[in-house]
Amino acid sequence: MAAPIAAAAFEARSGIARGAGTERPTTRTESAQTPAAIVPAAALAAAQAAAAGLLPAPRPGVPPPDRPEVLPAALRPPTSRYEVKAGTIIPAVLLTGVNSDLPGQLIGQVRENVFDTESGQYLLVPQGSRLIGLYDHQVAYGQERVLVNWKRVIFPNGSSLSLKDGMPGTDAAGAAGFNDQVNHHLVRVFGNALLLSVISAGLQLSQISSFGQGFTGPTAGNVLGAAVGQELGQTSTELIRRGMNIAPTIEVRPGYAFNVMVTQDLVFPGPYDDTVRP
Repeated sequence: MAAPIAAAAFEARSGIARGAGTERPTTRTESAQTPAAIVPAAALAAAQAAAAGLLPAPRPGVPPPDRPEVLPAALRPPTSRYEVKAGTIIPAVLLTGVNSDLPGQLIGQVRENVFDTESGQYLLVPQGSRLIGLYDHQVAYGQERVLVNWKRVIFPNGSSLSLKDGMPGTDAAGAAGFNDQVNHHLVRVFGNALLLSVISAGLQLSQISSFGQGFTGPTAGNVLGAAVGQELGQTSTELIRRGMNIAPTIEVRPGYAFNVMVTQDLVFPGPYDDTVRP
């Protein structure tokens, strides 16, 4: 029994020796190496910043697109220190009148200084600047306000600023349009109505005939008078009805105090300087 056990032990030692002879011992460098992997650029930049002792760059605060309840907009800094933001009120006074029968132009004048929105220290629109605008003449029945759109600002030093699409004019309470005096033309409307009733009565009288009295038929004069009266009555009625369809006339007198609502940001090159001429 001792011989087989010794032979088995000898074979086991020989196998270990052969395995040790064929395998190459691994070094510390090889054991530390790992398979190559793709590193994202953001992670690489963060690692480099951490190695250099720098803070990582902040990511823009834009919410993900899968959040419909969050507005996808980022906070923007002011474009310039000399800026008048949308929502600013420019107080002004009307220099020319308004009559809505025909379209026309308006001239206004700024009655208070307007400063920058951020600090309120820089004068951008001085008092006395001229405003050039247009008003709408299309007035519907029952309307009592006229819409006004301001197109340009002319400064006292001769420089000007175009407002492109225009900015609306409001009254002192902030309501759109101007409201001063409204002429509904009631005298003209009721006068036409009275004239229409008279013509209708004449038309009915011209149609009265003596038919059925005896055996005599209508004469030529009766037929001619009835036809002429009917045609004249219809024509007069149509003309008078057209004259009754009168839109009200809105009149705004000079000196009317109003505000210009700034709807787009206005950026100026610097504070207003009266000594600088364009």
